[in-house]
Amino acid sequence: MELEKPISQYETNIIGRRIFKFSVLLICFASMRMSFAYLNLYLSYTLGCIGLIFFLFSIKGVLISNQKNILLLIYFYIIMLYAAYARTTINTSIMWIISSIMSTFCGSVIILCKDEIKCDLVQWFTKALAIVLCISLFGWVLFLVDIPLPYRIYDYGTLYSYKDFYLFRFCLHDYSLIPRFTSWFSEPGHLATTCTFLLFLNRFDFSKWEVKIMLISVLISFSLAGYILLIAAWGLTIFLYNKYRIRYLIVFLLGVISITIIAISYNDGDNILNRLIVSRMEFKNGEMVGNNRVTNNFEINYQRYLASDKSWWGISEDEPSWLWASAGWKRMIVLYGKVGVILFLSFYLFALLLWHSPSGFCFFLMFLIANMVRDYPLREFWLFIYIVSLPWLKNLKHLKST
Repeated sequence: MELEKPISQYETNIIGRRIFKFSVLLICFASMRMSFAYLNLYLSYTLGCIGLIFFLFSIKGVLISNQKNILLLIYFYIIMLYAAYARTTINTSIMWIISSIMSTFCGSVIILCKDEIKCDLVQWFTKALAIVLCISLFGWVLFLVDIPLPYRIYDYGTLYSYKDFYLFRFCLHDYSLIPRFTSWFSEPGHLATTCTFLLFLNRFDFSKWEVKIMLISVLISFSLAGYILLIAAWGLTIFLYNKYRIRYLIVFLLGVISITIIAISYNDGDNILNRLIVSRMEFKNGEMVGNNRVTNNFEINYQRYLASDKSWWGISEDEPSWLWASAGWKRMIVLYGKVGVILFLSFYLFALLLWHSPSGFCFFLMFLIANMVRDYPLREFWLFIYIVSLPWLKNLKHLKST
């Protein structure tokens, strides 16, 4: 890494540094509704903020108010204020408002941190998530071989219903031949997308055990969105960092095509890869079969919504029932309006301009695609990964030819 001079206190104060990392991670886990952090959502946010405050008082010189950080911080406050305006009309719970303030505080600290610390967070996210996945994979294997495990059932109606085995979660609506791996996440797609972000940031460097674990986790999640994003991220990595990019891209694409043909042909297509991934990529009536992000009821009401004045600023009454069980960029427009979507997109672009690089632009495209599938423009885990990724990618030295 080509970074500025070392931050002596940040490097030497092990306790303060670890409290900072675990505090940020706790808030990230809570934002993605992961296991214990979701069960104690507001407590997770509170403990995270207390840890950040301790970090700021115990280690001096970790924040820097340079032009980049200040400009991004101002823009961050704008989108958070707008999101509060749009969502407060739906959720006026005092606890929701407090958690939004704590989330804004955490985001402010991360934005103002020096680039060295942002880069350190990328490595921390990678290692921490890989450790969680290892724990979950151990429990998942025990589950597959029918070893009894303690669990508790959580049913959130149309949102989520699953057995929490403590080591991992199992969706009650998963009727696959092999259960889809979710780890502590609420959905396989959440896991696959988050892992793919970090795989790209680590340049699919298989000399790292964390990269191997995350790739395995994505593959056994059997998430269509995760697979598509994984193929795009892997292809972009080859293009960005390999001297013989065309040669390796051809080999990579031939490999993908070969696996697809095998999935279609093996057992006449009656296999988990074809049923959950390949067959869902077929197009019928101009739409992908697996594009099930919205319901028919949502689509009907969405067209009415677009024709109304509400479409500019988002809905201003309680969240309508037709919004349930739907996701994606259309739902984002309903919740935040066209103005909100433009603000979010311009924030991502503005951050990219501040730490511009070819790899940063590729990550921006990946992040954009992920949020078109999952309407999580301000979910802390993804948002914080995006913020710290741009300095990381700008400071990365390109790999030597392999």
